[in-house]
Amino acid sequence: MEIQYNKNSWPEGPWQNEPDVERWSDVASGLRCKIWRNQLGAWCGYAGVVPSSPLYEKDRNSQKLEDICVHGGLTFSGKHEEEGDIWFFGFDCCHAGDFIPAINLDLKQSVHYWDIDKVKDEVTKLARQLIEIS
Repeated sequence: MEIQYNKNSWPEGPWQNEPDVERWSDVASGLRCKIWRNQLGAWCGYAGVVPSSPLYEKDRNSQKLEDICVHGGLTFSGKHEEEGDIWFFGFDCCHAGDFIPAINLDLKQSVHYWDIDKVKDEVTKLARQLIEIS
């Protein structure tokens, strides 16, 4: 998932010094986790399950997932080609009140920028919820 960014057109902010992709395994849940910055500069976060999970290939709108609580709700379910046979559930930080670097001209116009640490915490929270319901 290679994205071409034009960070020069974005205002100054923490996104200038953050990486644009991170991957890790959550210690408590054992799930593969990742975050990546979308074309607008906002983070998207994912936690993935393996084929043996009862959540594998479930749609994000599945009744089994209705109690998942992450920022903005689940906005993705599916595979990422570069990640092999992992089924990901994800969310994004492009909701009302979120600061989106490519759109907003002034950080003061928005309520909140989801920085890398906050997004990683939210992905960890997602991973643990997925394990609890599977």
